[in-house]
Amino acid sequence: MYGSTNSGYQAVETDPEAAISRPLPVASSTSIQEQESAAAVDPSLPIKDQLYARQYDVAVGKWLGQGWRLFKACWKSLLLFSIVFLILEILRIVVDNHWGPAAEVFDTIFWLCQFFLAAGGYLAPFAAMRAGGQDEHAIAANWNWKLLYTGFFWFWVAILMAVFYWIFVLLGFILLILPGLYLMLSLSFAFPIYIEFKSAGLSFFDAYRVSNHQVWKHVFGILWLWIVAILLVIAGFFCFGVGLLVAVPVTMMMVAFAFRDIFGLNTARPDEDTLIVCCY
Repeated sequence: MYGSTNSGYQAVETDPEAAISRPLPVASSTSIQEQESAAAVDPSLPIKDQLYARQYDVAVGKWLGQGWRLFKACWKSLLLFSIVFLILEILRIVVDNHWGPAAEVFDTIFWLCQFFLAAGGYLAPFAAMRAGGQDEHAIAANWNWKLLYTGFFWFWVAILMAVFYWIFVLLGFILLILPGLYLMLSLSFAFPIYIEFKSAGLSFFDAYRVSNHQVWKHVFGILWLWIVAILLVIAGFFCFGVGLLVAVPVTMMMVAFAFRDIFGLNTARPDEDTLIVCCY
């Protein structure tokens, strides 16, 4: 099906790039059962209640290892993705320093482009995980680099999610500093939750509720996850800046694997091409 699991990632390394035009297979019930083995959830419940009922363990080291191995397997597309992301960041710096009154407008445009790219940083690994189940080799073999750039199809959703995220966080800061910091952490998964489970009937504001509910179960563990993510980016910056080309995609893949364990995946989700048409 996906090739021998005895072959190392080196053997798979060229497969994802060569097979990107191949349609992604639908996740089997076996892979669904594997993903849900740690926390059986009644599928008859509404999607919000299913997500509430999920239990998980924080395993930052495991998630980091999975993110690194996926990066090694699909490094070409992820490196290009990282270059595009960092070019936008450089443009933001240039605009802020040299463009005068127009700087704010262009800075916002470039920031939004980065935000849409970050959405693709979830969409691509989620699709590969649905197809590959728990088998990391199968996940790499089903990697579709084009999905890294489909975050742009979620334009208005992305903007609204960002606006409400910062409204909630700012309200927290107005009340006291600590509530604002907590909301920054607890609502950090709202956007990927919504784009993953919208087709299953999850509402816009329920995405924020689910994110807060699940993060609260292991709030310090999730805090550690984001601290590790920040440290990775800082380490990449101090490696002459070139390290960011690796640190950024590895961090995104790490968080994607964490998301799968915390929230699961929508295995009944439409294929990506259909979803792009109806994402609004």
